[in-house]
Amino acid sequence: MTRWLLTAALACGGFVGAVAPTPASAQSAPASVSAPAATEAQVDALFEALEMRRTLDEIFTQMNTMSETVGLQVLGEDATAEQRASMKRIVAQQQNAMREVMSWETMAPIYRRIYMRLFTADEVKAMTAFYGSDTGRGIMRKMPQAIQLSMEEMGPVMERMMAELRKNLETEFQKRENAETAPAH
Repeated sequence: MTRWLLTAALACGGFVGAVAPTPASAQSAPASVSAPAATEAQVDALFEALEMRRTLDEIFTQMNTMSETVGLQVLGEDATAEQRASMKRIVAQQQNAMREVMSWETMAPIYRRIYMRLFTADEVKAMTAFYGSDTGRGIMRKMPQAIQLSMEEMGPVMERMMAELRKNLETEFQKRENAETAPAH
């Protein structure tokens, strides 16, 4: 239904695809030439129905928590209180910088241009009607939780993937080190 690839996608500016469902025909092609394109006012009404500003704020809050959790995991259990405090400061600085760069004021014009290019007026009206309904609003309010739960479920998968990557890198570095220290013939 809705494509919710968050965190990394958001960090890359993928919030547009993560907020509203996009028909398959609209994912790669501009709005139909024969159908009228959505207007700025129509897209803004959709953004209001989607509560995009609130959703973006919630996503940042979740990202802050996740970044801190990952940072603590990277430090390990043996980290000192000073190292943990330093990591928290670094994460906070990064998150503040991201909030500035990806603020609603900065991102809204970008999203608006994309939506106006991709969606017809009828598509935007249909999305606005749905997300403006009680059912649509209910779905949108649950999406941050759906993202969080998805990420929690993916945690073990990502840990296995990272362990495998770490092992492969160590093996490759060891091979290179051995090749560099081997006597030349």
